[in-house]
Amino acid sequence: MEPPFAVLTYPDESSTEKRIARWPDNEELEYEIVSCSVVPDGHRGVRNRITTRVAPHAKSGRKRSDMKPIVANFLLFAVPLFASAQEITKKPVFMDAGVVEHDANSGRVTSKHPRPLFQAVEALSQEYGWVIDFEDPPYFSKFDLTDDTDPNWKARHPASKGVSRVAGGPFESIFPEPAAQVSKEQVLQKVISDYNLSGNPGKFALRKEGENRFAVVGVSVKDEAGNDANVPILLDTLISVPQEHRAAYETLNLILDTLSTAAGAKVHASMLSTNGINAPDIVVGGTNVSARTLLLQTFDEANKYRFIRWELRYSPDINGYFLIISPASEVQTGSSGTRSIRFINRPQTK
Repeated sequence: MEPPFAVLTYPDESSTEKRIARWPDNEELEYEIVSCSVVPDGHRGVRNRITTRVAPHAKSGRKRSDMKPIVANFLLFAVPLFASAQEITKKPVFMDAGVVEHDANSGRVTSKHPRPLFQAVEALSQEYGWVIDFEDPPYFSKFDLTDDTDPNWKARHPASKGVSRVAGGPFESIFPEPAAQVSKEQVLQKVISDYNLSGNPGKFALRKEGENRFAVVGVSVKDEAGNDANVPILLDTLISVPQEHRAAYETLNLILDTLSTAAGAKVHASMLSTNGINAPDIVVGGTNVSARTLLLQTFDEANKYRFIRWELRYSPDINGYFLIISPASEVQTGSSGTRSIRFINRPQTK
């Protein structure tokens, strides 16, 4: 039985962190976004909405008074609504973001997250302005996953399946600072190598996807006996998509639907805004081409000015993936020390 999900609809938001929602029975429950997609309202002058599937993850340990409740409208799609825990259960405290620190000739990245390599790579991407895609392997064993269901909810629904999360934790890597003698590829290889020796879930490899773009891809997981087992890389799956004129978003959905059929695992598009890929007419397609190649072509054609990056997140609870799409960004520090986020633009040719 699949874990219980509800569907939350609310005006455009930009945050995917955990929140507290008030449910129809007036109970409060912390929820975590597991997928989201833009749903046009279909009426002129009405903003798009975001339809979001949420799951009953256990409390993070933060006090309810520290979090602003959201009063939301919920639409149920043939799935049971779940109740909340009234007591806070102590859970591992994770970092909100990875941290990059600098010494004379080296850097240090620190993370603590269910997917610690993703958090570390995200921190490096924003620190140095690198475009890096990240792809989960299909975790399935007790060595890589842990139960993350709210215990009080689970006690009231003993026959229902809860939710799982990747069982990652703390991670740290010291790497040479990128310079003329040290390439960004060498830095990323060092961080990935350190991660693969850390005992955290999965093993990963680096792919160069273009002159200014890399992918960190999962290549190995633990099997039920605790041994390393190589797994296929989902986006390397060969597919065929007719080369025709389509809207960018339509092309993306066609690629993912075709990939889902070929790979035998559903791949959902997940984004908080279609603004980055709203081109009304692009031509992308090919025969026996990797899904990765078609995605890169789609994003190149859909947005000529900004890099669009992805995180391919595996969900063991549904045996499927979410392709989380967002503009690549970096952190800039002003003369006063103020830090701000800016999008990474593509090099423009004259």
